[in-house]
Amino acid sequence: MASPGEISKMASSQLEKAVQSLRPTAVLDLGCGCGRHFTSTLSRHCARVVAIDVTPRLSRWQEVSRSSGVRFCCMDAVALGFARDSFPLVLERASLHHIAHWPEALAEMIRVFANRIFLEEPVDDLRSAAKQRTYEAQGLFLKLQAEVGFPHFRHLDRDALLSAVASRAVVVETYLETSDAPIAFDEFFESFGEFASQSDREGYWLERLQELRSRFGGAPLCEDDTLTIMAAKGGSR
Repeated sequence: MASPGEISKMASSQLEKAVQSLRPTAVLDLGCGCGRHFTSTLSRHCARVVAIDVTPRLSRWQEVSRSSGVRFCCMDAVALGFARDSFPLVLERASLHHIAHWPEALAEMIRVFANRIFLEEPVDDLRSAAKQRTYEAQGLFLKLQAEVGFPHFRHLDRDALLSAVASRAVVVETYLETSDAPIAFDEFFESFGEFASQSDREGYWLERLQELRSRFGGAPLCEDDTLTIMAAKGGSR
């Protein structure tokens, strides 16, 4: 489950604007989650949408499929079951930092795209006290999620991600959307109790949360910055 700062408002998403402009005949959505949000939006702009996630959400996928015609598949991003150049567009939205070996997933995305690849990832910049608090808060959340077996890791380094894309494809455009919008402590940690309940140390994690709340003294956290990368096959722009 992503923190609020990882979920940019759909109306201002550079990724959605780019897809709407391109209007591809087919798109592969990597790390689709429940499919109710961005995947459903993709179906308005694309003739065919194939959405994959390593964790099946069958009832929700069936619901979305009936209303939008999206095809859902349970599949590991580091071993995509598609031929080279299968999709005019392959994209992911805040999914790579949920994959331990994300360079392998990126290599697979690049293998199966024929025209364009779009990536949108939250990135860190500790330019303010609020950003630093958010980074520390995220660290606590990640430790709990690791304990209960939920795949979630630190945000990718923007230079490392750009370099990895550029080594395999032609980077066409990049956008960095910065945000210093505040997030209340309780909003950021809204799902923390749900994860803590899955741990054998629920009391410990709730105490850690209370310690952090006291130390922050009611000061707000902050939305993440968002990096969008648009790339093409070599020789294609």
